[in-house]
Amino acid sequence: MIEPKDSLSSDQSFTPPPPPWRQNAYNRPTMPTPPMPPVGGNFSGGSLPGVGDLLSQSWQIFISNAGTYIGIAILPIVIQIIGMVVLFFVDLGGLVGGLLLGGFQSIASSSASFSKITSISSLLLFIAIGLVIAVAHILSQAALIYAAVHREKIIGLGEAFGFASGKLFSFLWVAILSIIIIGGGSFLFIIPGIIFAIWFILAPFVLMGEDARGMAALLKSKEYIRGNGLAVFWRLFAFGLIVGLAFFAVYLGVSIIGGIIIAAIKSSMIKLIAGLIFFFTPFIIQPIVAALNAIYAALIYEHLRAARPASAYTPSVAQKAIFLGIGILGLALPVLGLAGAVGSLFSSYGKFKNSNPSLDLKNFQINANFNSGIYFGNNKNSNNANSANGQSFNNNASNNNASGNKFPDTDKDGLPDNLEAFYKTNPDAVDTDFDGLTDSAEVNSWKTNPINPDTDGDGFRDGDEVKSGYDPLGGGKVQ
Repeated sequence: MIEPKDSLSSDQSFTPPPPPWRQNAYNRPTMPTPPMPPVGGNFSGGSLPGVGDLLSQSWQIFISNAGTYIGIAILPIVIQIIGMVVLFFVDLGGLVGGLLLGGFQSIASSSASFSKITSISSLLLFIAIGLVIAVAHILSQAALIYAAVHREKIIGLGEAFGFASGKLFSFLWVAILSIIIIGGGSFLFIIPGIIFAIWFILAPFVLMGEDARGMAALLKSKEYIRGNGLAVFWRLFAFGLIVGLAFFAVYLGVSIIGGIIIAAIKSSMIKLIAGLIFFFTPFIIQPIVAALNAIYAALIYEHLRAARPASAYTPSVAQKAIFLGIGILGLALPVLGLAGAVGSLFSSYGKFKNSNPSLDLKNFQINANFNSGIYFGNNKNSNNANSANGQSFNNNASNNNASGNKFPDTDKDGLPDNLEAFYKTNPDAVDTDFDGLTDSAEVNSWKTNPINPDTDGDGFRDGDEVKSGYDPLGGGKVQ
């Protein structure tokens, strides 16, 4: 019997080949770990790679597993596009009208009809889609960080999103704590907020790389960055500037070229397809930028971690309480300031109201008219000319004072001294302007100026006009 050439002996093991859909991952060359600086010191500008080296390493790592990185980063964009399409179909009138008109511009213009969605069901659908998109973005960010930190493993989409799902609440908690502390520090004269933002920027990477959660992740990030804040800030700022300019250049180029091509196309259907292609082209760049951003920051985290290991670093309760307290205090100060301002406003209004019980809006208007030289009276005053002596008002004032008015009326003219001061009349004289009407009668009955004997400027004193049966404000005979 002839034995097969490739038969295996009993002590040999057989390893099956990887499935076709994973062969690229198995055959992918392992990226070497970037050289780490000596342990235990600051970088002093030389040990931490420069912006160019970090960008080069980030690009090489991205290319080595581009499918996974793009797949992770593009998922929320796909969900966002699906949500937009769903909302377009909800507003069938705008969408169908745009399709019938036949053109990309018609469909784009139909987006204005989103503002017309007012029904409760449409609003709930809009909120639900927004929440799904938000969760997808958070999961994508967490999965990208996990894939960047654990890039030496063969990571697929399922593993990355599975791990991110398990860390979702921890990831959110780290983000919430960062917002509280950085936001609170920003209200404390801005500078603390900037410093906190630099210190805690690597907290999500600490969470994914070391499973340090909550304040422990934030304070470990601070420990890694301590003494190297400016170096980290410059590298992150330079990355954002370079990537932002590159993205803008690509977007501008696509817009210009797309506009020229679309303008040259005559067919409405082809123009629609071309417009959609150019419209969604920038969305292809976004996953690349997001992946590079995660890898770039992960490289900084790894170099910092190697230079100053903080694996055994355990922040104390006092350290956690101090930073959390600073954040809460910073956020509370604007709220307390606003509450104090509102309380002071109401308190001032209450004191003013209590000190002027007989003052109303009508008197305020009268005073404003006096100061401006314009006087508006009641041309149909119900009181007759016999009340010109003001006697009836004196009686009313006396009754008011007797019933508990705490403000004195020195001249007993029916107008308390505090109102005399308000109207700039003489509290020791019954008739300040000697026009034949008491100050009280002028203010409360005839609405004339108590410090001007001829309010309407017709050459006759107010009191003489009243005694003759005329309106002192120029309204003719008193009816």
